[in-house]
Amino acid sequence: MTPWEPTFAEEKVNVYYLDNDPAAAASAHCDRHVRKMIPVVAALLSDVWHSLAPGSLESDIGSTDPGFPRTDFELMKAAGLPFGVVPYIGNQIIYGPLADYHELAEWARETDGNYDWLWQLGQHLLAEHKMRFKRPHPARYVLYALELPPRACPSGAQNEPPTSIPDDHLVMADWFVDAVASYRKFYRDGKRPVLTYTKRPPPEWLRDVATFKE
Repeated sequence: MTPWEPTFAEEKVNVYYLDNDPAAAASAHCDRHVRKMIPVVAALLSDVWHSLAPGSLESDIGSTDPGFPRTDFELMKAAGLPFGVVPYIGNQIIYGPLADYHELAEWARETDGNYDWLWQLGQHLLAEHKMRFKRPHPARYVLYALELPPRACPSGAQNEPPTSIPDDHLVMADWFVDAVASYRKFYRDGKRPVLTYTKRPPPEWLRDVATFKE
């Protein structure tokens, strides 16, 4: 199985932790990231399954199977996954494992609280996508299938993810990095050219630099 990692122009595997509340974090995403972060979230959650329960994901489902939904076949093809043996949960294909180690993937599988927070973020991003662009995102079925973590995922509360951003955007709180403040600073300073919001007013902390489109 060929590992797959989302690649989007300047985007790398990241989680824009713009608020502790996943709904507020999703609504704070600019249009570009609403589109592009949904597959990234799905890829991180898929990687948890590949890391903790790889034996439960393989099945001989191929493109010639009459029960294989066409939308899933197209998604599998777009993701660069091979035909024949593919990773799935139930009858739903998911993404392959990430190609390389990533600290956010480690965070996602650290506790079921982290996994659930990430899944909730994905659901709210799907809602944002439909509201802003009047159409559902094609990766929605992957996210639906990933609602529950594998049983091997340790039980525990959600905690802040590692800040996968340049050091000059980090904001310290006492001796610790404030993840929300750091990602907001990174958004304001590092993502200003793409801060456009359609049908969703920008968050208050971005309104002096973002563009709002009715």
